[in-house]
Amino acid sequence: LKKCNGMMSFDRVVECQAVTGPAELGLQIGLQSPGIQDEIQKAITKALPSLHLYRHRLTQLPSQLSLASGNPKAAQNNLKHALATFTQNDPPHILYTSHLALIASISSQSSDETTNTIHSLGTISDLHNLAPNEIGESLEAAEGMLDMEDILNGYAQEKGKVPEDQKPMTLPLPPSSSGYMLSMLEYTLIVHTLILGIIFHTYIGDASLRNLQLKWLHKLLDIQLPC
Repeated sequence: LKKCNGMMSFDRVVECQAVTGPAELGLQIGLQSPGIQDEIQKAITKALPSLHLYRHRLTQLPSQLSLASGNPKAAQNNLKHALATFTQNDPPHILYTSHLALIASISSQSSDETTNTIHSLGTISDLHNLAPNEIGESLEAAEGMLDMEDILNGYAQEKGKVPEDQKPMTLPLPPSSSGYMLSMLEYTLIVHTLILGIIFHTYIGDASLRNLQLKWLHKLLDIQLPC
């Protein structure tokens, strides 16, 4: 990373990523290693003027450093200041990430878990109230695209309906290239949803559903979509 930072030909996005890399790596290594805290601070300071799009991440890094250094109050003050500077042009995920970072900071400021939970409730409530207000129409659109029922019904009509009581617990097969045509967006969302499902069912140890989803994913990936 230091060698990368010595190069001069980066665009601003790559430059900022290269500069914040040592800070994030240093936080993963831990402040107990000699010189790590100074390296993190240098990286954060160097990155600050680099890119407007990264300003919120560059606020979170000093907060993480303060938290790791045993100063949760400073971490919380940095994050609260960042939350107060958000505008309507900032993407929602950045806003949510900052709220979650503040919740994490508050919930780790004491050895008493009950006290931490009580202190975190206000910030958790703020995030809970923020979500519907901020994402509204976008959430509805995403839910509509991720609602597979209509798509799966289209598959079922192609293949012939089976009485509900005779249906095994299985996933429908993907359409053939000559039948129901998926748009690129539908295809991408279904693939990502299947990948998430495979990860989840692997994590909880449900091999049967994981294998069914893997089978469907492989068949979907074999479909040649028109460009």
